[in-house]
Amino acid sequence: MAALMAGFPDTTSAIAIDRLCSSGLEAVATMADKIRSGTVSIGIAGGVESMSQYEMMNMIEVDKINDAVFEHE
Repeated sequence: MAALMAGFPDTTSAIAIDRLCSSGLEAVATMADKIRSGTVSIGIAGGVESMSQYEMMNMIEVDKINDAVFEHE
């Protein structure tokens, strides 16, 4: 969903890591491993580490979400 909301086409591969603590670190390590192994040549990784301190539900502005997000299977 984040990739589609960021404007990436649905042909772009994306992965979500839900480890709660250390998800961002795991995402960066996973991307580094993929680049090192030659699986991908370039990638973006990141995360939100203080999930208990981050009000995620109030950050979504539904009117700004592209209609394609809701139509995508």
